[in-house]
Amino acid sequence: MDISTLKAGDSYIADSDGHIYTWSGERWNDGGKISGKDGKSQYMHIAWANSPNGDGFSLIKLSGTEYSYMGVCVNDYENDPGEFDKYTWNLVKGETGAPGATGPQGP
Repeated sequence: MDISTLKAGDSYIADSDGHIYTWSGERWNDGGKISGKDGKSQYMHIAWANSPNGDGFSLIKLSGTEYSYMGVCVNDYENDPGEFDKYTWNLVKGETGAPGATGPQGP
């Protein structure tokens, strides 16, 4: 895997250990193991927020809306948990960088 092409928020499920890892832009964050227990199916749920404390908590990512954090929850329930504290939160939006050099004047 070429990490130079990864974007913050990209996720990968590792076959070797069954965990899901989310790229923060600087490192991989372990979102937990995905495996069924007692023959039950496991479900992965994604949620969005503006802080790890649940500010702006949403179960859907609306087009044009930016969130700083992505939450991952793995359990044996098909429906998404509606409580922010059920999710493991990862920062997926970095700080705004310095402005670039001014480009050439257009026509």
